[in-house]
Amino acid sequence: MHKSPLLILLILLAALGGGLYLWTSGGDQVLPMTAEDFRESESLDPDALEFEDEIQGEAAELGDESEDELSEGMNALAREALPDQQARSTWHVQVWDRRRGRPAVGAKVQFLDGFEEGVSRGPFSPHWSTLAEGRGLTFTTDEKGRVELPPVKSHAIITASAPGLFGFTRVRIDHDDVESITMQGDETVTVRVVDGAGKPVAGIPVGILQKVPEFQDLNRVLGQWKRMAAEMDELQKYLQANPGQRDRAMERIQSLKARQAQMQTAKQQAEKLLRTQAAREKGKAKNNKLPRRITPQLELRTKRKTSAAGIAVFRHFQLYRKRARRDWPEDYRSQFEAALLLPLESSETVNFAGQPVPEETLELVLPPLGGISFRTVDRDGRPFAHPVHAELRMNSLHAREWKRVKASKEQNAPALDFSQVGLGLSFWVSCSLDDEDFGWITREPVQGPTNPGEVTHVDLVVAPDLGMLYGRMLNADGVPLANQKPSFLINTAKGRLEGEEIRLSPEGRFHFPYIVGPNELGPFNFEIRSEHVQPTIGAAVTMDVLPMQHVTDLGDVQIGNLGLVAQGLVLNDRGEPVSGASLQLQRERNVDLDRPRMDFVDEAYSETKSGEDGHYELFGQMERARYRLHVTAREHFPTNTEDLGRGEPVDVELLRRSRILGNVLMPDWMRSRNLRVRLTSATNPEERRDEQINRAAGKHYVFFDWTRPGVYGLEFRLQGFPDPFLNFSQVELLPGQKGMHPRLKDIDLGQYLFRYELTAVDENGRGLSVDRPLLAKVVRPDGRSGFIAFPWKSGKTEVISASAQLELRPLSTGYVSDVRVLGQGENEIVFRKVPAVELGLPGVRDVIGDHVLHLQLQFVRGDGLPGELLVWDRASRRLSQAYQKQGNAVRTIEAGRESVRMQLARGGVYRVVGWLGGKKVRVNFGEVSVELRPGEEVVAVNVGWDVETLQAAVARLGG
Repeated sequence: MHKSPLLILLILLAALGGGLYLWTSGGDQVLPMTAEDFRESESLDPDALEFEDEIQGEAAELGDESEDELSEGMNALAREALPDQQARSTWHVQVWDRRRGRPAVGAKVQFLDGFEEGVSRGPFSPHWSTLAEGRGLTFTTDEKGRVELPPVKSHAIITASAPGLFGFTRVRIDHDDVESITMQGDETVTVRVVDGAGKPVAGIPVGILQKVPEFQDLNRVLGQWKRMAAEMDELQKYLQANPGQRDRAMERIQSLKARQAQMQTAKQQAEKLLRTQAAREKGKAKNNKLPRRITPQLELRTKRKTSAAGIAVFRHFQLYRKRARRDWPEDYRSQFEAALLLPLESSETVNFAGQPVPEETLELVLPPLGGISFRTVDRDGRPFAHPVHAELRMNSLHAREWKRVKASKEQNAPALDFSQVGLGLSFWVSCSLDDEDFGWITREPVQGPTNPGEVTHVDLVVAPDLGMLYGRMLNADGVPLANQKPSFLINTAKGRLEGEEIRLSPEGRFHFPYIVGPNELGPFNFEIRSEHVQPTIGAAVTMDVLPMQHVTDLGDVQIGNLGLVAQGLVLNDRGEPVSGASLQLQRERNVDLDRPRMDFVDEAYSETKSGEDGHYELFGQMERARYRLHVTAREHFPTNTEDLGRGEPVDVELLRRSRILGNVLMPDWMRSRNLRVRLTSATNPEERRDEQINRAAGKHYVFFDWTRPGVYGLEFRLQGFPDPFLNFSQVELLPGQKGMHPRLKDIDLGQYLFRYELTAVDENGRGLSVDRPLLAKVVRPDGRSGFIAFPWKSGKTEVISASAQLELRPLSTGYVSDVRVLGQGENEIVFRKVPAVELGLPGVRDVIGDHVLHLQLQFVRGDGLPGELLVWDRASRRLSQAYQKQGNAVRTIEAGRESVRMQLARGGVYRVVGWLGGKKVRVNFGEVSVELRPGEEVVAVNVGWDVETLQAAVARLGG
């Protein structure tokens, strides 16, 4: 739907506070993670720079990517036509008994492929693994604990079981040749729900809650409290200025109040600790860093409904546990509660603990219940026939989210029913329509039943602050259109205001909600279309005003045939008909609120598809404006037609989809994340794309999907280097070409690449941790030379280069190392200790007195080192900036002293800059030359300074 600026502002305000607290319904089934769910990716290296290019957009965070993760396009490719996927007929699963290395002999393995297809999963469904148990193929492991399985066609669940043991995993089409499952002790939790007389009760939601610690930094608690209070003030002000947005604002205000209630104890404890600390410091608290506070939290792990016997069974309970971390206190380990997931005044729970969990049945006693039935009506009391979804929330700031219940009213149902609620309670009702942009909460709490079995009947006004159109639809003969689902659309001069498909009542009646923002001006064009017949039938009504908080009764709206907009054929580049192509009508509109800027935008619900013979017809409303068709089809590039004239024949030609596909051979030590491939159009060099080397089924591929036919060049580039090391020119791509390109088969990258493994040691051969990047000299294709940088980690680094030799300039604070030209393989880089630099300003205290003086040495030039590194993308720019910054050294001259010692990473010429009075006044002291010589105790360097310049700086401080 079209959102007003006021609504967008409110949503942004809510998003700002969303990190503090989030309403959760507990209604969605959570699939817990297990150790076998995903392969462990390579360990993160915080010092490694992700390889990136300008065309890739914003820079990625530092770290490694998993070698086995496929891009979305490669996933599609693997499903379509990778040769090794077709060739792999069988594969294996290795089953372990409780720990890796202990084969499980004779274990039962069940295999279910395509488990996501046609499977309806509700919020109370058992674990995904149970699908394989009930529907999968059964195998038995051999003496090595292995079983051979058929090929995976999409996604598969695999379970392994033995007496008292169970495990499972999920695999995709790009799985390894051998996947593993480690079985663990199987656990079952059984809960029985009875009424006060001890009789079993069916259909009662039961959940398992786990007690987990929440670690809170109390300083952070106070900061959160302040931010929530500030947001509350902003929302109250917004609510006063925009009463029409009351429902959404009040929902967020309630969320903040609930979160504040939960944080009240933590806030009070934090304030108490701060007061105690302040008293201890006699009112001069120097350290406000507070200890962490641990608060218990109950997390809903899974839920079921009781059977006719009042039983809820949680099989494979070990899959739902949240694994305890090392920092969890002992009394939080394996602590659970079985709870009734109903809005009740008190918590009906039973505690249990241990691993494995106790086998006895847990019993919950259901207190007397009642119900609430909400009759849905509009502002004027008319029945609202369309679906309404609602969540019932107890009117208590301390109510847990798992006590909320959801219900929905289906089309034409008279009421929204909550049949199981506690007695003597009041509730807020949070509601929405099928279009979730239309939501509201009740203006006042609703009082629930007070007697057992009582059902409270309440009128629920649907979306009271919105505007609505109401009416009855008739066909050309005046007969109501019962239960049909036409499309409704409101357009302004700026385009779509609101659009939705709505099912009519048996009497042909409808309610169509909308929101009109302050910048939305009439006239408004209300259009109804029914696409279920050809030619399309519909009607249009023009209105000068669309009022909010009002239901406009349109009476009977009679629809008839709409005019022909366009007709013709959709063909591919070979002249063959394209069936199923989508043709979307677009209209030129002003798309900028601030200044005139015209562009084509989709006309809602004005589209059609081509038939088997490629023919299409499109019917609809056309005003005095420019129109065109936007045409798309599977396996074809989209296109736009020229301007349309009403009803004129328009044939469309679509270019078939092509892709560039090649495979590369890489050394075992090479990771695909270290490489990028650039595709550049030979006719338009500005048209280029960068992709990583993709890995699938153990092999590596060059893959550019959705590439238009033409002639291209491909460049292979290494992480950290500015220029390509391998080029393919004049690579021709034909329309519809998708298979392995003949020029890109078995590209052996190993013959172009060299690996350097470097270890930093001191002059005694001991390992050394290096704090500055390693510089390497490179020669560009135009003959110019420059330096690039590589990070160290724990005194080691690896460089992959296309050069058989590397000229290196190692750097580290307090050390020097000679220029080295290395060959590939393992190499040691020797760093020799150098003395500190004593930077002196004789007589400076006579002028500055006791003022604080900060000194900074800024590297300018020297020792053959560059002032900056080569820059060609965001990553290299960050490295160059860090290199320049690391070349500086900052120290403070202590009171009464006229010199300071600094450790440097390189000799050369430095600029000396000073700041007086806490960096308030800058003073330039000129340049000094520093030579670092191993073996000396200290390098003394005196800085010349100008008396008048320094006196003027002191004067600017006020004497």
